[in-house]
Amino acid sequence: MTSPHDQPRLRRHDWVWLDADPDPALVCAQAADGGALTAAWRAAGHPFVVARRLPDDPPGFMRLGLATPEKRRVGLLAPRSAAARTAIAPLLEEAARASCAPPPWARPLTALAERLADAGFATRVFGSLAWGFFTGLPYIRPDSDVDLLFEPDSWEEAVRLADLLSAENPPSGAPRLDGEIVLPGGWGASWRELAARPKAVLLKGPQAAVLRPYAQLAELFNGREAA
Repeated sequence: MTSPHDQPRLRRHDWVWLDADPDPALVCAQAADGGALTAAWRAAGHPFVVARRLPDDPPGFMRLGLATPEKRRVGLLAPRSAAARTAIAPLLEEAARASCAPPPWARPLTALAERLADAGFATRVFGSLAWGFFTGLPYIRPDSDVDLLFEPDSWEEAVRLADLLSAENPPSGAPRLDGEIVLPGGWGASWRELAARPKAVLLKGPQAAVLRPYAQLAELFNGREAA
């Protein structure tokens, strides 16, 4: 049996496939029939997304989320040992070319991924496009955004990336771009907020969401604490 210390660290926006066997330690919330929905989801071989932990979550458990195409949501706790396999967020180029994405999205999103790669950035996705990519189910709606995900190596890269994205002008038929830039410590910041350079930025972390002054964000890359 794999020990908890041998298991890969899970972060927000990672994906987890649970063991198909029922597990009495699984705890569901946020829906009256969450247990039945979760069991059917597991049986179909669909994954769950890693969510932000809550202060009273017990050690050795992971907080997961399930979102159906009909916008039903279930939050659950599962023992870390119940993870059959895990994956990180899919690459934008892979998701754009998959059958889950509307055909008009493929060319502009692939071109965007190539432009960002040329600028030195790997582009991943979360949200509806990622759910569709992993499940093959119809999550995409005419008004769906594309949630982009980045993890730059420096504050200078984060600023340059936010500026590049804010200068994008998606062509007709392409979706609106949204998403996060992940800073050290797992703190996710909206790239739109970073591009606007406000006095304070909302950071979404592994266990909490906090407001931090924009002027202090560079300190994260110097190994200092954000909260």
